[in-house]
This record gives sequence, structure tokens and C-alpha cells, in this order.
Amino acid sequence: MIRSGSDELGWRETAILLYPNSIRGTVCQMPHVLALMQQAWSGNYTVHGALERADCVVGFAFGRLTGEAEVPPGISNQALAAFACRNFPHLPKILQSEIAAAYARDFPRDPAPTQIVTEHRRKGRYLDTRETAEQAWLMMQAHNWRTALVLAHGHHMPRAVAVCQKLGMSTAALPGLEHIPFCPGSEQFWTRNCWLWFPREVGAILHYWRLGWL
Repeated sequence: MIRSGSDELGWRETAILLYPNSIRGTVCQMPHVLALMQQAWSGNYTVHGALERADCVVGFAFGRLTGEAEVPPGISNQALAAFACRNFPHLPKILQSEIAAAYARDFPRDPAPTQIVTEHRRKGRYLDTRETAEQAWLMMQAHNWRTALVLAHGHHMPRAVAVCQKLGMSTAALPGLEHIPFCPGSEQFWTRNCWLWFPREVGAILHYWRLGWL
């Protein structure tokens, strides 16, 4: 029986009583999913961890411009590269190719080693956040690294961090990424502004949640 007053059950306890095991976990995860959506809209992700404890940087690209021979990284990825150089130039980096291209062009004297995630391991598949994180995690494990400083657009950070943590990484996130701009000329239309980003990101969060990636 669900009681009222000072003994009223919380919604999690109510879910435990009312829902079968098959969907109980899904119901109890809803606040986490809704929080990710709210942060994806605002760009105000959760700052956590400490720079001095990070073993490496894991960078997720955001948009790109259409090019013929080489794909220009675009202003979002240029800003991410600049943020990395300004805040943690000493750390080894595992970067998606668009950020890596901007970093190599704009900061060629950085001595820290960089590993690059360029494409999906299954030929022809889109290189999404989960695949990028999986490849980065394999590279980290090869070096016995456990803690990644996550580098992503502020509106992308909530899902990127959640995916990394689900894989088993310990993560850290510095403030300031909320100032990374969108990329108005991006061929990936959803990275051009917040209004185009948010509907697609809601779909991505729900999709990842359904697959157990968050």
C-alpha cells in the first residue's frame, strides 16, 4: 500500500512496487535521461574531476565543413583544439580527426602525443559518439590509462561524458566548453545552431538510452 504524509513513498520506491523487473530499471533511469536533455539544451554540463588526475584527453568533434581534398575542421573544432592547447597541452590526446586536423595546423609545436580516431571500424558506418568513445577506450586500455578529460562542445558534453562513463572510463570535465561556438557552415546541419541541435540530440539521447549506452 502506498502511504501518504511523512511516510509517503518516493517515486523510485513506487516504481519498485508497481513495475515488473523488465521495465523497473528503465523507469528509475528517467531523471538521468531528462537531466541529459536539459543540459543538452542549455550547454551547462556538469564540471567534475581534476585536471591533475587525468591520464589523457578524449576529444569529440563537432561539425565540419565541406571540402574537396581535405575536410576543413570548422570553427567549433578549431575552438576545441584551442581550448585543449590552452588548458592541457601536456596531456596525451585521443582526438576525432576534425579536432586533430585543427590542432596539428594551429598548434604544431605541441610535444604531447596524439592518437586519432578517423572512421568507424565497420566500413561505411557513421562515426558516432559511442564508436569514438569505444575506440578511445581501447587506446586508453593499451596504455593502462583510466581517467579521460573529456573535450566536446558544451551542448554535446552531457552525452559524451555519459557514454564514456558507461564504458568504464573515469572522467573529468573542465569549465569553459559552454563557450565553444556552433558551426554555421557545417555540412552536419544539426551542429549549425542550438535550434537544430536540440531536437536531434533528444533523439540521440533516447536512442542511446534504449541501447543501454548511457
